[in-house]
Amino acid sequence: MEMWNLTTRLLRFMASDLGVEQQTLLAAFRGKRQTFALHRYPPCRHPEKVIGISPHSDGFGLTLLLHVNDTPGLQVSKDGRWHPVRPLTGAFVINVGEILEVLTNGHYKSVFHRVVVNTKRGRATIVVFQDACINGVVKPLPEIGEPPRYRAIGKSEYFKGHTIEVLGQGERFIDTLKKGDQSSDWSLDKSMEGVKVVNRDIITEDAAMAFADHHLQIPDRYVRSGEVPATGVVIVGGDYDSSELPVVDMARLLDPEHREEEIAWLGSACRSWGFFQLINHGVDEAVIQKMKDSTVNFFELPLEDKNAVAVRPGGTDEGFGHHFRSSAGKLDWAENLIFFIYHGSFRDSIDKYAMEMSNLTMRLLRLMASDLGVEHETLLAAFRGKRQITALHHYPPCHHPEKVIGITPHSDGFGLTLLLQVNDTPGLQVSKDGRWHPVRPLPGALIINVGETLEVLTNGHYKSVFHRVVVDTKRSRVTIVVFQDACIDGVVKPLPELGEPRYHAIGKSEYFKDHITEVVGQGERFIDTLKK
Repeated sequence: MEMWNLTTRLLRFMASDLGVEQQTLLAAFRGKRQTFALHRYPPCRHPEKVIGISPHSDGFGLTLLLHVNDTPGLQVSKDGRWHPVRPLTGAFVINVGEILEVLTNGHYKSVFHRVVVNTKRGRATIVVFQDACINGVVKPLPEIGEPPRYRAIGKSEYFKGHTIEVLGQGERFIDTLKKGDQSSDWSLDKSMEGVKVVNRDIITEDAAMAFADHHLQIPDRYVRSGEVPATGVVIVGGDYDSSELPVVDMARLLDPEHREEEIAWLGSACRSWGFFQLINHGVDEAVIQKMKDSTVNFFELPLEDKNAVAVRPGGTDEGFGHHFRSSAGKLDWAENLIFFIYHGSFRDSIDKYAMEMSNLTMRLLRLMASDLGVEHETLLAAFRGKRQITALHHYPPCHHPEKVIGITPHSDGFGLTLLLQVNDTPGLQVSKDGRWHPVRPLPGALIINVGETLEVLTNGHYKSVFHRVVVDTKRSRVTIVVFQDACIDGVVKPLPELGEPRYHAIGKSEYFKDHITEVVGQGERFIDTLKK
C-alpha cells in the first residue's frame, strides 16, 4: 500500500512534466499487478568471476528499490559506460521500466542496469515492480500529442516477447516495437495467424441506416433466418416464475444474520444457472448514471464520429464496429464499442466505473470463496491484476426479429462478467435444461455470470453457460459489460484446493486462441475439450 501510494504521487508529478492529465497516466497503472522481489547478493572473494544480476532493462512500468543495507552494487548504463550507484541513507532508487517508456512515447527512458557483488559484504534489497497498460495493451498515451513511435501490442504478447526474445541478450524488446523497425512484427494478433472466426468489420452507412430506420430492408449480411427459433423459449410469468434468474441480495450477503443463507443461495445460482441478478450491490449510483449517459451519448453520435474509433481489420479487439463474423459471413444485429482505448468524454467515466466493477468483483469473489470452502486470497489472487475489458453494446430494434440476432449463442471466455442494463429493454436469454430462459432485468440490478475460466478455476463447481441476445421489434437495448480475466500464474487450471482436477491445465494464450478459433459460434465450449 505504501509503495502504491508513493507510485501514485510520482505519477502525478510525471504527468505534470509530460503535460498530460494526471488521471490519464494514473489509469494506466491503477489496478495493475504489483510484484515484490527480495534479493540477497552474498559476498564473493572473486567478484570478477560472478555477477549479481546480468544487464537488463525492467519490463514493467515503474521500479522502486529499497536498500536493506548500505552495500553498493547497482550499476546503470549511460553513454556506453557503467555508472555505480552510491545508495543514500533512507532513499529509494526509482527507475523507468520499458512499459513507461512506451506509455510516454519515448520521452522517458528505460535503461540497462546490472548488479556486481562485493568481496566482503552481502547486499540485500527490496524491489517493487508496478505494472501498467492501457486496457490490456502496451502503447503510447494518445494524449502525448504526437504520432506514436511504438507499435501497440497486447500485454501477454509483450511479456512473451520481452522474456523469450530479449532477456539477457543485450537488447530491449521495445526497440523492436519502434515504428520503422521491421526486425520483429510482434502484433497482438500474431498468435492468431490463420484464424478465420475473428473478423472485425466496420459499421457501414447502409447498416447504420437500417439500424436507424427499421422499415428499411435488412441488409443481407445480417439476415440469419433459422438461427433464432421461437421454440424452446420459456415464457416468463405465471407458472414460469421458477424459471427466472436467481436474485442475490448483496445487503443480505453483508448482514451477519443472513450472510450464511445468502452465500449458499449465491453458490446455488453459480452451480445451477451460472447467472444471477445482483441487487443492493453498493456501486456508486452517480458513477453508474454518468457511465450510462456517456454510453447513450456515444451511440447517438453520427456514424462518421463513431467510426473515428472504428475497428481495424487485422488489428486488436479495440474499437467500434462488429467483432465477430460467422463462418457464413453473417453479422450480429448490433453495434459495439470495446475499450482497449479511451474515447473522448469516456475517460473519466470508464475509469471510475471500471474501479467500481473491480471493487465489486473482489467482494463477490470473497463470498464465492466462502461458498467454495477455499481461502479468500486463493481465489482473489487468480483475478488480481488481470485484464479488465469493457464493452458497450447497442441492439437496434428490428421489425423482423426472427431474421436477425443480437449476439449468437456463446459462453464467455473470461472469469466473471458484470452486465449493466442502460435501459429496461429485455433481450438476454440464458440456456438451461435445453431451453432458452428470457431474463427480465430488475431496476438497478447488475447481471453477473460465470465465465469459462472461473468454471475451470472452481474445478467445475460453478458453471459457465450459453446465452444469447434477441432483438426487440420497437425498442433498442443498450448494455455495458465488464469482463474480468483470471488465471493462475499464466495458466488456466483448477485451484489445487478443490481436489483432483477435472480439467487439463492450459497456458492462457493457448486457451484464448483455441477458445476463439474452435468454439465461437459452433455450439460447444472449448473447456469441455479440457475435461479429463
